[in-house]
Amino acid sequence: MGAAPTVPTILYENMSYYPEEGKLPFYVEFERGGHKNEFTLFRRQFIHSDEQMELFEKETLNIFPLVKMCNEGHPWNLFTSDHGPDGCVPDRKWICWMVDALNEKAERSA
Repeated sequence: MGAAPTVPTILYENMSYYPEEGKLPFYVEFERGGHKNEFTLFRRQFIHSDEQMELFEKETLNIFPLVKMCNEGHPWNLFTSDHGPDGCVPDRKWICWMVDALNEKAERSA
């Protein structure tokens, strides 16, 4: 009997993301798929506005947790790239600064 075929696996145990707050529109994932020094910038998509969600909460109290869970659509993958070691531009700290700046800009524009 032959050996079982190997299936490539994606390693997510070393992956981290920033910021950990889930409501901000932009976030970054580091080392997706186990690729060292790689990062991917994402833009969240929300199906309903905050005002609509407040109305849903009042009207559909019994199923609101489901509505809230389903409010975030699949995020847009803006780009994937590599970052340099600490002290280089861009390094991990600079990328987090960039994401903070994007989120601040989005908040001011809203």
